[in-house]
Amino acid sequence: MTIEQRLERLERRANRYRNVLVLLVICVFAVELIEDTIDDEIDDDIIRAKGLEVTNNEGQVLISVGSDTRGDGQLTVNSKTGQKLIHAGAGGSGNGFGFAGFNKTGEGVVEIYADDYGNGVVYAGNRKGEGRMLESGP
Repeated sequence: MTIEQRLERLERRANRYRNVLVLLVICVFAVELIEDTIDDEIDDDIIRAKGLEVTNNEGQVLISVGSDTRGDGQLTVNSKTGQKLIHAGAGGSGNGFGFAGFNKTGEGVVEIYADDYGNGVVYAGNRKGEGRMLESGP
């Protein structure tokens, strides 16, 4: 692997970490914003809603929290252009959690989930669908 390849790889990783940090900051900000808008005289510490959407100035949904069509919880993070970048929630097979990461053109490049036996599976690939899968278990 050349130095240029290693540097590109490092830059991509730094961009991913930056995106996750931005997501966390936005979530904390959203929680603080919601907390500040609640009447202080209410004793109930629980906010109940069917969903939460954070939008930008153009009305584009950046973060969506709610339930999927099966009723399981999900979190979706979109780019400012509306492209889904991160999806986290219950796994589609009902075996546990599921996490998927997408590149800027919408191709899935990262998946982390629990398999039928409850073991962890990690997939990382490129935009052409070529990649490697790491599975735990026997």
